[in-house]
Amino acid sequence: MKTIASTDGTAIGVLSSGTGPGVVVIPGATRRAHHYAKLAAALGDAYAVHAIDRRGRGPSGRQGPDYSIDREVEDAIAVLDATGSAVVFGHSYGGLVALERIIPNATLIMSPRLEHNAPDLNAPEAVAGLVRTFLTPAESMP
Repeated sequence: MKTIASTDGTAIGVLSSGTGPGVVVIPGATRRAHHYAKLAAALGDAYAVHAIDRRGRGPSGRQGPDYSIDREVEDAIAVLDATGSAVVFGHSYGGLVALERIIPNATLIMSPRLEHNAPDLNAPEAVAGLVRTFLTPAESMP
């Protein structure tokens, strides 16, 4: 796992795999980057997937006294910039981070935590299918 410096200098752990256009994954509150390894593998033939270890998790720096959702947004934008990615997959709390201010800067794929509607992360092929649907250019869709 590599680290990328956020705006305030905090190290943000990023687990990257695959090749192709970049997709940044912002995990939910109780998740870490490695929880998205199967999703990354399912997308890896066509996309470079960069899953973030949010502050206070893994090799990422502490949340610190100035921690807020604004820091989370800065972290995600730093990863987008460093990886050249333009797509964000936000799961649960990660979706909230994406909605907060990333939308003008990236294509958003969000998995809200809604009963019966959220994709099952234990079924990575299903989630990968959802992601691929959103990444398919409109002109090539039936």
